Amino acid sequence: MNTSGVQPVGREVGARQPALSERFLKRSVFIAIAIACPSFVPSVVSAQVFDAFNGPLDGGGPGIPVCINQSWSYAPCWVLVGNPMVRMPPGNGENASVAIGQSVTLDTNSASLGILTIAAQPGKTGTFFQPGSTLSATTEDIGPAGTYSQSGGANDVSGALTMAATYNLQGGALSAGRENIAQVDLGPLGVTAGTFYQSDGTNTVNDTLSLGSIDGGSGKYNLSGGSLSVLGNETIGNLGQGMFTQSGDSTNTVTGILGIAINGASSTYDLQGGMLHADTTIEIGTLGTLSVQGGSVSYTTLMLSGGTLDAAVPFVNSTNLTGGGTITAGANFINQGTVALTGSTIVNGTILNVVGATFTTQAPLIVNGDVTNSGTFTVNGGPLSVLTFTNLGVLTITGSASGVINNFGVFVDNGAVVIDPTTVRIQTLEIGASGYLSAESGDVFDVSGNFQNLSTRNLLWSTSAAELEFIGGGSHTFDLAGLNGAGFNNNFAWGTLAIAPGNTLDLGKGSGDALYVNFLQGLDVAGSTITNMNGATGLVVYYNAADNPLLHGDYDLMGGGQLIPGASTSVPEPPTWLLMAGGLGWLVAQRTRLKRKALSYTALNHS
Repeated sequence: MNTSGVQPVGREVGARQPALSERFLKRSVFIAIAIACPSFVPSVVSAQVFDAFNGPLDGGGPGIPVCINQSWSYAPCWVLVGNPMVRMPPGNGENASVAIGQSVTLDTNSASLGILTIAAQPGKTGTFFQPGSTLSATTEDIGPAGTYSQSGGANDVSGALTMAATYNLQGGALSAGRENIAQVDLGPLGVTAGTFYQSDGTNTVNDTLSLGSIDGGSGKYNLSGGSLSVLGNETIGNLGQGMFTQSGDSTNTVTGILGIAINGASSTYDLQGGMLHADTTIEIGTLGTLSVQGGSVSYTTLMLSGGTLDAAVPFVNSTNLTGGGTITAGANFINQGTVALTGSTIVNGTILNVVGATFTTQAPLIVNGDVTNSGTFTVNGGPLSVLTFTNLGVLTITGSASGVINNFGVFVDNGAVVIDPTTVRIQTLEIGASGYLSAESGDVFDVSGNFQNLSTRNLLWSTSAAELEFIGGGSHTFDLAGLNGAGFNNNFAWGTLAIAPGNTLDLGKGSGDALYVNFLQGLDVAGSTITNMNGATGLVVYYNAADNPLLHGDYDLMGGGQLIPGASTSVPEPPTWLLMAGGLGWLVAQRTRLKRKALSYTALNHS
């Protein structure tokens, strides 16, 4: 339809036709593009195609209008492919092509197209400007050297917007069924831009937004203003690489799944500012990174499928985080919701598990930083390795396989610690007034440093069947919590106290002045003195005589304290023991009831 008021004109008789070699070259380039990226070649349809044209027709001639203002509505700016006699703007579902160095500005109130193609041929630029108005198209293909620049109006694409080059959205509204953004490697002609720039306006994708949809290629989206709404899935890295950068006062809302490197190569979502929200799930694949340098991010579920969460600002999980991968928290990783790790995970930074929050790991978890737990923290299988763990809530360690050791640098407890069955290796153990331990037979606490016990929760404390072992060599401070003369029941008793060779205990007052223990191992005895256990006058260690047949009566500790027998409330089983030749060492085997691990050093070393 002619809406410009200018009569259609045709090509002069005898005007120059493209040479055979020129037509062959163009066809060859199209074939190359089709092989590399078939989606960027305009679809073959029955609708008429109008080519944008600037300048006179092959040198012009008498009465031949010239396109000099590059406007959509000016008829000489268009020529019907296959029928050069027709010169008019496309419309009514017809196809339009802007290429071969041409540019067109949309200056009508509205235009309706089938397919809009911009610069389909590599090396042949084409630019489309939309300062306002409304454009409707079935599909839009922005080829290797094309640019779509929109600063106003509405661009409504019912099907796919596919681009290998550049889209600049500076204002107005863009709506598309799907958006596919990917660079194309054209060999000697270089790599196309494959970048969407949005500094303002709105972009609504009714189905899927895909960056890097070509194997070996990449796609980029720079969102610095305005809003992006994806009503389906947003895929960053799909076969190829994807890079999404968000900054400024911008919003990105994804109704479906935001996937980063799920099917593609190394891909990144870089959130520098603005708001990122996924109604359902953000999934980070093995080669994917969600980098949070600013702004805010929210979701229903954040799934680490081997990928990386890299947060330079405090990162708050208020809903669900699952899977396993790497979490780098330059400030703090704050859990206000639920964390359920099912894969091996490394956390570089500090974890704050707040009151009411739940943190569970069923796989190895290494924390190169500190953990403060005020909620519920569960290690089911593990192991857990952490520099400093401060417990104000409930810590449960369970389900550890034989030989699996959970490692803590400094452990500070002012809450509940429940373990069974497991081995916990701690450098420094500090129990506050409100803290307590609950462990069963087969549970072992290995302490390589000091143990300060200030607990007053004797009614909740339960370690009368567990083992406490001091290892690592040197002297260890052990502040006691039991009350002298109060017996084994509800008095911070231990099933086994073991002192590894080359280690010495310096007993002190904690919340009490006594230690009650059923079985002693690794004591160095010289006559009636225990030489590897120091304790001031008034400090007493009570042992169960039935479980320690090689001990006879009272012993002195270095410094004035005492080791004396005390009646246990447990029913003793007959011990099995062996007297070694020469009377220099004794080996006491483990009681079946305690099911203790075998230790290589002797129960009593006499000199």
